[in-house]
Amino acid sequence: MVRCQVVLLALMAGATPVAAQSGVSPITGTMLLPGCINHLEELSPTVSTDVVYASGVCLGMISILAAVGTVLPADRRYCPPPTGTVTQAVRVVVKYLNDHPERLHERFQILAVDGLRAAWPCK
Repeated sequence: MVRCQVVLLALMAGATPVAAQSGVSPITGTMLLPGCINHLEELSPTVSTDVVYASGVCLGMISILAAVGTVLPADRRYCPPPTGTVTQAVRVVVKYLNDHPERLHERFQILAVDGLRAAWPCK
């Protein structure tokens, strides 16, 4: 559980110290939306390697976020349904990104949490 929380904190921060020192840009909604869509639609294998990579990153980030939603601070917490799947969480995030194109330049992790919170508020 502690390891999962450390990974989550790194995701929420959006960058590791190495990435921050090297000037690497944060991962944004614009960068991962095509990959998230690719995961859902299972596009042909002729998609670019960038999209395939973004698909894996999208799936990995959302897998972690979907698993830890109930242990986040109260203002960021969300409660996925007990029978929810990672693919369902990806659908929720893709819908949120499509509904909020003005925010695609923001960090993907923040957008994903906002989407999951909107769809699955805790009662």
